[in-house]
Amino acid sequence: MKALIKYLLLIPVLTILHSCKLEVVPPNDVTTANFLKTNTELEAGLLGCYDALQGVGQYGQQLIWAPEAMSDNANSANNDVFEFVNFTFISSTGRVVAGSWGDLYRSITRSNTILQSIDAVTMEANRKNQIKGEALALRAMAYFNLVRLFGGVPLLTKPAGSLEQTKIARSSVEEVYAFILDDLTKAENLVTAVPYSDASSLNKARMTKGAVNTLQAHVYLTTRQWDQASKYSQAVLTNPLYQFSTSYTNIFPAKLKAESVFEVQFAGTLDGGFGLPDLLLPNPPATYNFPKFVIPTVKFDTLMKSSDGRRTAYMTHVTGSTEDTPAPVNPASPGNMEGNTDLFPYKWVSTNAFASADNVYVYRYSDVMLMRAEALNELGYPNADAFTLLNKIRTRAGLPAYTATQLPTSAAFRNEVARQRQLELCFEGKRWFDLKRYYEYNKVDPSAGYTFTALDQIEARTKTRNENLLILPLPRNELFYNPAAIQNPGY
Repeated sequence: MKALIKYLLLIPVLTILHSCKLEVVPPNDVTTANFLKTNTELEAGLLGCYDALQGVGQYGQQLIWAPEAMSDNANSANNDVFEFVNFTFISSTGRVVAGSWGDLYRSITRSNTILQSIDAVTMEANRKNQIKGEALALRAMAYFNLVRLFGGVPLLTKPAGSLEQTKIARSSVEEVYAFILDDLTKAENLVTAVPYSDASSLNKARMTKGAVNTLQAHVYLTTRQWDQASKYSQAVLTNPLYQFSTSYTNIFPAKLKAESVFEVQFAGTLDGGFGLPDLLLPNPPATYNFPKFVIPTVKFDTLMKSSDGRRTAYMTHVTGSTEDTPAPVNPASPGNMEGNTDLFPYKWVSTNAFASADNVYVYRYSDVMLMRAEALNELGYPNADAFTLLNKIRTRAGLPAYTATQLPTSAAFRNEVARQRQLELCFEGKRWFDLKRYYEYNKVDPSAGYTFTALDQIEARTKTRNENLLILPLPRNELFYNPAAIQNPGY
């Protein structure tokens, strides 16, 4: 089995743009021509799809810290993340620009290999459907992350057998979202709610029905299709596999707990482990001292202080630490960066010398609750169920419940959901993507009334309202190898 997984990492003939180069498989290595032809090989191939999620450019690091560093939640004095704190990233930036692009297309390539191979393999029908559905959902999730980071991207639907097959133009944002939703509709009809037996931990680390429904709800929320977002979020909230935890103190660290809907698993030294906790936590428990990748801003800390119990549960305080002293955001406008707060994210508590065994939540129950509250509010204010969902989040944190007296308009409710998403999901890689959604909502509907969006954050950090900075540049090497791909404006 280990050999099969090793070979999977080499397929197909062309692996789309890793961090800085294209890797072509030598002729004597395994390719799709002689691989994934048996049940065992397909199962190994599926493991490879999940292995890709652990990549540094995905949930191993960059899809978590970068959306926080770009947001009003966090800042940093670490040179490795300055480009994202300052919005000075360029096409040759290695982290996220090249790193996430390469790792996300690696996921797509592996899913495409499964999807191209599976119909020719003779195996039990239900298991075949489950594998196919998981591969479709993982491909959809990779494209969802790509389109939110880069805008329209090339849509690769099968493994590339040659360099020429990768030279395709970018699809529009609308086309990418249509493709994502089509994949998810197919996946929903193929996967089951509990495919790995009731007791299996895999049911929260694989694309089961609940995980697919959550991803559908999130995509529909992002594309402002409120009825569908409400429908699919409700399907998750009524799924008995998931439960709302009565206490926020036992949600972290992530390890297949009641509130988990879908998470990326790490086994510590056995699989290389999860390196992000060492980049966030002070020493000790981190291995050594250095400026941390993201630290809470004064603005965020002030927001969290209002009798909110999550401040203690979600952050750790180290008096007089030298590891969270931020530098100015922009030399041209010093003083943008807020001062030292002595606070650090504390949602991953084990470091283990850059090989933590803590897992990463991609989606959890409270996230879905807030998705549904948001969608219901958009469908009609006031909505009793929306208030109930919002208030469960608030009261769990020790905050009083709200009624229409405190939130008298749809816009007021909308902004309170945004506030609770910021507090509840802090440092989980959500905030920048939410701020982008709020910008788009205000743009489409000026009456939406979001008080702080991604463009406001760009202005706070750069002193400009540069809309080009809402998406990242395409990697320089991608443009070199694929002349059909056109760079984003402003880069």
